[in-house]
Amino acid sequence: IKESAPDNLVEGTSPCTYMYRPDQTKITDKKVREAISWAYPYQAAWKASGEIVGVTIQPGTSLLPPGTAGRVEYQYPKGQDGQTTDPEKAKALLKEAGAEGFELKWHYQRDDEQSVAKSDQMVKGFEAAGFKATPVASTDETYRDDESNLDAPVNLRYGGWCSDWPSGGSWFPAQWIGSNANKAGMPNPTNFKEADADAKQAEVLKMDADEVPAAWGEFDKWMQETYMVEINAGYDANAFIKGSQVGGVVNDPVKGMPSFSIMYLK
Repeated sequence: IKESAPDNLVEGTSPCTYMYRPDQTKITDKKVREAISWAYPYQAAWKASGEIVGVTIQPGTSLLPPGTAGRVEYQYPKGQDGQTTDPEKAKALLKEAGAEGFELKWHYQRDDEQSVAKSDQMVKGFEAAGFKATPVASTDETYRDDESNLDAPVNLRYGGWCSDWPSGGSWFPAQWIGSNANKAGMPNPTNFKEADADAKQAEVLKMDADEVPAAWGEFDKWMQETYMVEINAGYDANAFIKGSQVGGVVNDPVKGMPSFSIMYLK
C-alpha cells in the first residue's frame, strides 16, 4: 500500500490499548503475571491476527495509549518494550514463584481462522516458557459474553480499552475501582479489588484540573509496578486510504479517526 499510493495513505495512532488481563483472583502471584508478559508471543500473535506492526498495531508499554494527557512512558517489567518474548525470563520467574507448569486458560473463537491461529501461537509461546496452556473454545457470537463472564473457566481475558476523552479519568475508574466492579460500563475484567488503588484514584478525582493529567500518568506506572494488572498487547493504530481529490485528511490521535471538520474537496 505504501509503495502504490503513498500520498493517499494516512497513518497514525488511536486512543486504544489492547490487553491480556490476568484474573487477580486466580493468578495471585505477581511474578506469574510478570512471567506472562515475557512468555506472550507478541510478534507471532500479531502476525497470526493479520496485524501489520507499525501500521495497524504499535508495541505498547504504558497502560495509557499515546496522545493521553499526562501519559508517562515506562517499561514494566524492566526491559519489556511491549514486543519482546523471552521464555527464559518467564521460566525463571515461574521458578521463583514455585509455579512451574502454571496453567493459563483463555477464550478463543473457534469459528474465526485468525483467532484460532493466534491462539495456536499463544500455546506455543506459553508452553515454551514453562506454562501449561489451555485455550477454551468460544464462538464469534458468544465471545463478548464469555469474556465478560467473571465466572468463566479462564484466568486470562483479552480486550481493549479506548479513551472517551484523552485522560486517565476515562480509563482507570471505569476498569480498576473495586467498588465499581460490574456496574454498567465498568467491567473490571481483571477482578481487581485493592483498597489502596481505590484510595489513590479517589484522591486524583478530587484534584484540581491542572494536576489531574500528571497524577493519572503516575498512577498508571504505580498500578503496573505494584500489581501488574495487564499484559500490554499493543496500541491500536490507523491506516486508511483517502481519495486523491480530498484534502485536509489527517488522523486525529485523540479520536483515532480523521478530523472530518477540516476535510474538503480539492
